[in-house]
Amino acid sequence: MLASSRLPKAACGRRALHARRPSHASIRSSRMTVASVASPVPEGTKVKVTADVTISHVARLGDYSLKGQEGEVMKDVSVHKDQPTNATMPLRCKFVINNDGADVKVIAHLAEDEVEML
Repeated sequence: MLASSRLPKAACGRRALHARRPSHASIRSSRMTVASVASPVPEGTKVKVTADVTISHVARLGDYSLKGQEGEVMKDVSVHKDQPTNATMPLRCKFVINNDGADVKVIAHLAEDEVEML
């Protein structure tokens, strides 16, 4: 193959793809700002489950209803790097459940309408 028939590096391969992408600044400017969404729930906030939420991912508990349980928010993922996310269950909550005299720690992802802030 002749060297003169080759395309310049900027016109082929990965570099050509990067050259055609819009700048990140234009993408960020089109997104919603944090001020337009609800403020995130602070970590450590006490919550009580008001909806009938059944968990089954803890083997020692089997199918267990969290309704009426009190716990605390470990993290709220509704905002990440000052941008809103589309998480359907943004609250990561920790519960300590007494099961036959032994405390079992349970972490569950819940929606804001499933809990009541205490």
